[in-house]
Amino acid sequence: MSNKLSKINQKGFTLVEVMVATFIVAMGVSSLMGLINKIYSYGGAGDTQLTAAYLGKEGIEIIRNIRDTNYLKMIQTGSGGWDDGLNLCEICCEADYTNNSQNILACASPLRYLQSDGKFWSYSGSSQTLFQRKIVIAPSTDTDGTAIMNVKVTVYWTEGGRSHNLTIQENLYNWWQM
Repeated sequence: MSNKLSKINQKGFTLVEVMVATFIVAMGVSSLMGLINKIYSYGGAGDTQLTAAYLGKEGIEIIRNIRDTNYLKMIQTGSGGWDDGLNLCEICCEADYTNNSQNILACASPLRYLQSDGKFWSYSGSSQTLFQRKIVIAPSTDTDGTAIMNVKVTVYWTEGGRSHNLTIQENLYNWWQM
């Protein structure tokens, strides 16, 4: 008779075994969901960081464009300087492609958010973005006396409750002098 009882007990799972199996499966699923969530958040962070890098490089290109426009004015009129209109940027300035070299704005406090109209980024678009951009120019001279503009563009944004920033720096030379 004891042989029959042991065979009956071996046929099914006990409540403890079911609870342990359920716990193991639940831990596996929750770990997998956590991993998927991390991968998704890293993917989104990479996208915003890439956009911030583009906006930083655009800031440098705007200053380069203003410098080159100043050269053209110097050729046409015989007056002016290569850094005309950029004196506000020694502390902090805002510039975008809707502004010309005479219309660069000193930084507001706090910095204004860049706007987007779906195609272009500026300070006068139709919808606010996550990004703020600060441009600082430190004039200096090279070892041979050539004038340099050290352009530093910092882009700020907040994502996932955390503040981020990305800085891009480049030297622009007064190649008119060279």
